[in-house]
Amino acid sequence: MSTLNARELGIVEAVLKDFNDHRLPRLLDMEKRVDDGEPLSEYDLDYLKAAVERTRSNESFADVHPEFKTLVLGVSKLYDHITVKALQNEG
Repeated sequence: MSTLNARELGIVEAVLKDFNDHRLPRLLDMEKRVDDGEPLSEYDLDYLKAAVERTRSNESFADVHPEFKTLVLGVSKLYDHITVKALQNEG
């Protein structure tokens, strides 16, 4: 396990708080809707695309701090699940 400096710790705390308070609830709502057979709106698709890009930018941080790899992988799997189900619902 790596050690975070004070700056990194502050960034991680802010990112995790934002994720828990805003992004995760939105993603779980999207997951429920696609699991129920609903399509995603254009707004949802744009949000998902931006979220995937944010996660990709965090992968390098997880490479340096491997204790975060499980979280980044889990979020990536959630994005994948939502995307695959949304595509199935479209066709």
